[in-house]
Amino acid sequence: MSLLETRSKTGSRSDVRLSKVVPEVLSRESRARRYGIDCPSELHWHAKEPGGDYKQKLTIKNVSTQVIKFKYKLPETSFFFMKFPDLFTLNPGMAASIDVNFRPIRSEPYDDVIEFITTQGNFFIRVIATMPEHGVKMQEHLDFGFATVKEESTRTFVLRNIGEVNAPFELLSEAPFDVSPKEGVILPGKTMTVKISFFPTEASVYVGTIVCKQPIPRPALVMKISGIGKIPFVAISKSEVNFGTVLTGRAVNEEVILTNTSLVPVSFELNPIPHDHDPVFHWKIVKGKIPADGSLALQVTYTPISTGSFDCDYFEIVTPGGNIQKICCKGFAEPHSVEIDRSSINFGNLELGKVSLRTLEIRNNTKEKAFYQFITESMGCFEFSRTDGSIIQESSVNVDIRFTARVPGNFYRRIFILIKNQGPLYLDLTATAYHQNQDQVPRPMPLAQKHVDLYRTRQMMEGTAHARAIHEVTSSN
Repeated sequence: MSLLETRSKTGSRSDVRLSKVVPEVLSRESRARRYGIDCPSELHWHAKEPGGDYKQKLTIKNVSTQVIKFKYKLPETSFFFMKFPDLFTLNPGMAASIDVNFRPIRSEPYDDVIEFITTQGNFFIRVIATMPEHGVKMQEHLDFGFATVKEESTRTFVLRNIGEVNAPFELLSEAPFDVSPKEGVILPGKTMTVKISFFPTEASVYVGTIVCKQPIPRPALVMKISGIGKIPFVAISKSEVNFGTVLTGRAVNEEVILTNTSLVPVSFELNPIPHDHDPVFHWKIVKGKIPADGSLALQVTYTPISTGSFDCDYFEIVTPGGNIQKICCKGFAEPHSVEIDRSSINFGNLELGKVSLRTLEIRNNTKEKAFYQFITESMGCFEFSRTDGSIIQESSVNVDIRFTARVPGNFYRRIFILIKNQGPLYLDLTATAYHQNQDQVPRPMPLAQKHVDLYRTRQMMEGTAHARAIHEVTSSN
């Protein structure tokens, strides 16, 4: 039997049998030298669809100096067809063409030979039909190196379709390694990038495999993967951030340096410890990732909102591996320093119908703008040129106060001044008005600030609630 594989005329798969003797197919040069005939060593059909008729020509040329006579034997495989083998005579330099037809009925490979018989001896020409090539190429090794414990590290590798048809595949993996996508189809000549993730749960060496399954009869591909879990450590430049005294409403920034002293990158999250008040400390970055042996500056801003309060909050910097660092932030909300040049004004004795004018200076001693407001009613005997406004930093404004009486008598009024981010101030106003005709209307006794002070002292001694409240406000200012 001179075939690697032969089939009966029925083409049944059950009739397949293997040859025990594989005929030798000489190279083109050896054939020309030994037999004086030049021709290709094989005819090859590739990726042919069943049911078609595919023809190739085999050219036989006499390259010797003698006349050569030859004939051939038909291939034993029934799917290769040739004309009835007649005797061919070739003069030196002459050639003859022989048609060989391939007519497959199934998608499967075929391998056979055509035997040529000459006066110098016999030789063989191989006829072969192959299936379209399909298959996936994958690298054999992938190393993650050091990876952070309880954090996902990712790498990518490429699957390449080195065949001629669509290549379906399925990837199999085991924890702590995982792949995405796990299956797919790659077009001929194309590639697909696959992401592989590594999630170590402890500080240890991990070794695993990724198996790429292909349709039968293609073998499964195996890639060895490895990685080392490493526990990171994060340190902070300071555990306490003291802002000291800060004006209410003003924003002050401080920095905390977060350092990763390990050989792997590490993620972190900054969380406030729960409290029952409005937040006054604000972090610019609350989560992120620090590279291996790197550092990151965290900026925190203190903006006090309650004048005179001491603020103290705690924060935790937490990593997935369990490394926790605590930070304490504290500061005092300093009130604004706004003053008036005097706490009382006396307009003296004034005849009805005349006007007395006094000026009050309000000074802002802070480095921030201040806002004020007088609590008074309009159309009163004491009139203000302005009742509210603002004062730029480290400056002052003047407010004119005018007294006009409509009836004779003693006049007194305590005016409260509200200051933003500061306790209130007060201003005592006193005046006396008399009628020009003192014979008809008695002239009242002049009223001075000392009379008001004595009156309030007497009320304090009597212990009235109103007097105590007024005294507390007076003492605080």
